[in-house]
Amino acid sequence: MSVADVPATAPFTVPRDVCRDFERSSRLEWLETNHTGAFAMGTVSGVNTRRYHALLIASLNPPADRYSILPRIEEQVTTGAERFQLAAVQYPGALAPRGFDLLEQFAVDPFPTWRYACGGTAITKTVCLLDRHQAVLVKYESSNACRLDARLFVAFRDYHALARENSAFQTHLTENPGSISIQPYSDLPPLALFHSGRLCGDGIWYRNHEYLRELERGLDFREDLFSPGSIQFELDVRQPAWLIATLEPDRLPSPLHDSDVDSLLAADTSR
Repeated sequence: MSVADVPATAPFTVPRDVCRDFERSSRLEWLETNHTGAFAMGTVSGVNTRRYHALLIASLNPPADRYSILPRIEEQVTTGAERFQLAAVQYPGALAPRGFDLLEQFAVDPFPTWRYACGGTAITKTVCLLDRHQAVLVKYESSNACRLDARLFVAFRDYHALARENSAFQTHLTENPGSISIQPYSDLPPLALFHSGRLCGDGIWYRNHEYLRELERGLDFREDLFSPGSIQFELDVRQPAWLIATLEPDRLPSPLHDSDVDSLLAADTSR
């Protein structure tokens, strides 16, 4: 079953018991498109099970030449002395972290949205592929004051291929107030990441992500992804966190404010 098969006008929800059943929630898929050939795609559980799952599959020559740019984000929420991992990742012999164990609900209304229970704090994550942009917006909201660390993972590979750690991959980050950029390969455009937090850079490769549906198909199913670091946010009920990953930074307001993010979400809601 694919969440993308549900008409856009009909809100789609997945309850707590299904969200926390990995076998079921890892097979429920969602899809976001934006009229350019770009897309975002993944599972209710949060784990990527196909090479085509990513927060941003950009179209470099719309509607063709699709590249996996931002495969995933790995979030950790800190409330007092407690820490909660929201992501889900399959490695050889290990499913860790297991963020789906915290899921209260998944919904598409109108964007893919996850609600997590982190102790007494509710965290809501929303993913919106910006209409007619090579860009994705990820927004986090919290019911209480907390810290959220969002570790970024980039691939920069053809969406039919898989990435491997290699010496040609340029790991240098350019940092400006409220944004960072990275250009791993000179023949591909740089990725700009605008955010409302602060960068904690510690570039490192994470090897052997496993994609279970590719394994079932008898195809290559392991991939290495580079993490340029984490963005740290301070959240409370009045202060959401957000980041926008884009290959077209000149098409966004500069500087970006919370009100601009709300306007982008409102514009996409009406598309």
